[in-house]
Amino acid sequence: MKKYFLLIGFCCLAVFRLNAEASSRIESKSFSNVKEIRFDQVLGDIVVKESDSQQTQLEIHYYDGKKKKPDCRISIHNNILYIRTILPEKRKNEKIKINYIIAIPRGIALSVDLEYGNIEINDAFYGDFKAKLAYSELEAKAFVNTQPSISCKYGKIEIRSVEDLTLKTEYSEVEIDKAGKLELKSKYTNYRVKTVQTILPGSYAKYGVFKIGSINTINIELDYVDLFIDTVEKKMDVKCAYSEVEIKTTSKQLKDVNLNGSYSDLSIKLHPELSAVFEIDLVYGDLIISRNHEVKYKVSEEQNGRIEKKGTIGSKSPSAHIIVSNQYADVNIK
Repeated sequence: MKKYFLLIGFCCLAVFRLNAEASSRIESKSFSNVKEIRFDQVLGDIVVKESDSQQTQLEIHYYDGKKKKPDCRISIHNNILYIRTILPEKRKNEKIKINYIIAIPRGIALSVDLEYGNIEINDAFYGDFKAKLAYSELEAKAFVNTQPSISCKYGKIEIRSVEDLTLKTEYSEVEIDKAGKLELKSKYTNYRVKTVQTILPGSYAKYGVFKIGSINTINIELDYVDLFIDTVEKKMDVKCAYSEVEIKTTSKQLKDVNLNGSYSDLSIKLHPELSAVFEIDLVYGDLIISRNHEVKYKVSEEQNGRIEKKGTIGSKSPSAHIIVSNQYADVNIK
């Protein structure tokens, strides 16, 4: 098949760090009885920590220009703390901005609208979390007992641990060490996930490269995406077009595989102790099954560019069911 390469440009993506330069002035504030925090931030960073007290503590680092200064506007309504950065117009390339360090009591909700900046969550975060990022980076230690929702354009997301995450990304990079459930809406994005339990039905990706270490269950639709998985534990349901899917190995606990492709090369290596019932339907493509497997055919027909094969693979009683259909590309069972 043809290879499609994704080039993700982080156009104008600037990386700011609090310690990179001294601020012009620092202001400290504290707030009580806050149930939610909402940031509207541009051209600056946010560092989030867990507070040791029941108060929300905010440190504001101002970076002033020669004549013009940024403004931080703060308001509280219905126990919701609003924090907004206002930058002067016509800054003449001066690095006028505001960085924030905020310490939040455990369980407080956080919502962030961020452009051209970074957000770092240094401690495990337990509250509701929503983020809308553009030309920005998010780095988080862990989301615990919460279901964060993140959208990102022209940015980067790094998360060490998350239990249940909804992601909508465009022209971005995503790295996750450990995940429970993922729901993905992805365009022009590369993913690297070490361990994930489930990619939920309704997930889709268009243009990009997915690299996954171990996954229990995956259900996703792909267009122009290369998907590489080290190990599939139990189930996979993948619909793909103009893509490449490579499963380096499965566990012997594998139950169901459903691959529906067009113009997509499909490759899967089965665990040596696994036996399965298979149904293969190809149109203008080749089926290659490794000689290491014992194969028994109940149906084996080839005519007018179509291949239909049904039978069992492996020497034991079948415990898995494999269904593969593909058009104008090959299927390789190793």
